[in-house]
Amino acid sequence: MATAIKLSKQNHAPALPEGDPRPEIVRALRFLNQAIPEEWQALSIDDLLAQAVANWQPAKIEHSQMAPAEL
Repeated sequence: MATAIKLSKQNHAPALPEGDPRPEIVRALRFLNQAIPEEWQALSIDDLLAQAVANWQPAKIEHSQMAPAEL
């Protein structure tokens, strides 16, 4: 079984890529099994985050999930 490692500067985790953060936000929401608006690419960052908050469903998060190593 793989050991979970917290992403942090202390553990030398890579920084998020520079530029448009929306693809990374959508990737994180998908990992957490949250709803993604079909038109997410047309939304501003603020609108994407507002929709994520408005549609947040903690029950959809699988507690045993581990992020892929490339995160």
